[in-house]
Amino acid sequence: MNKQVNHIIRCDECGEILSSGHYVEEGVAQNYYCGDCLGKAMTEAEYNELYEEGLAYYTEWEYEPIGVWTLTNTLAVEVLAIEYDIEDAVVIREPDGSIGEYTIQYDTDGEPYIQAGEIRLYFDECMRV
Repeated sequence: MNKQVNHIIRCDECGEILSSGHYVEEGVAQNYYCGDCLGKAMTEAEYNELYEEGLAYYTEWEYEPIGVWTLTNTLAVEVLAIEYDIEDAVVIREPDGSIGEYTIQYDTDGEPYIQAGEIRLYFDECMRV
């Protein structure tokens, strides 16, 4: 099962961004778990019981981009989400197809950028898709 989503799904146990994992419905709660954390949340027997009832399953998610950012080095990346929390973060699809999460930082002029290793990448423009 492959679902397209336009929001980021995180493991409810460890916070990792998921591109695949387990969906579990327990009462009114809808939980998502990575493979490593599922066993911390419930036993295999508990999971199998929920699975038999149609309340738990393994799935993969495809994230729909919300925009494309052109960075000053002419690299364009798909923006999957911008999360505003204690620290503003941007979630992007890396050039190799993996998903990366970066804290948005601001220089002394107030210009937003992300720090990728030792390289500071500024946002030239964001085009909504």
